[in-house]
Amino acid sequence: LSGSSAVNNLTIDNGATVSIGAGNTFTINGSLSGTGTLSGSSTSNLITGASTTVYFTSGSNTLKNLTVNGGTLTLGNALNITAGAAANTFGTVTVASGATLASAGNLTLKSGLYGTARVAANTSAAAYITGEVTVERYIPQNIKRAWRMLSVPTKGTQTINAGWQEGQAA
Repeated sequence: LSGSSAVNNLTIDNGATVSIGAGNTFTINGSLSGTGTLSGSSTSNLITGASTTVYFTSGSNTLKNLTVNGGTLTLGNALNITAGAAANTFGTVTVASGATLASAGNLTLKSGLYGTARVAANTSAAAYITGEVTVERYIPQNIKRAWRMLSVPTKGTQTINAGWQEGQAA
């Protein structure tokens, strides 16, 4: 897509790809069907408004902003939300009240030199994101040697060796 676009219902056939151009927003107001994929970039945005499952192209599975305005959006495979390329910019996942994002363990929030991806506050008392979400924190290497307060998972079965040492032997 060479510009921001909106559709009501969309079918992406198996093997087909819809590319959201850099800096563009793609809005899907209705259903999304088929097993084709969406491709994005660190400046692309996606807005959905109905219950659907979305698949992303491997290697182009990045968005700056994801907005779920209604229904349940299920991630069919990996999606990265990234910070912007300028100071104090944020990639944001926004889930409207009454909507749900079912991550299925496929959502990663990434930070970079200029900012951190985040989840916008929700006013609903109900859970609005289900499934695991991975957060990757950028730690600059050449700014200052200092203590960094980091944490390990506190729930689940992941060990320190698996989480911090990626399963490597001593």
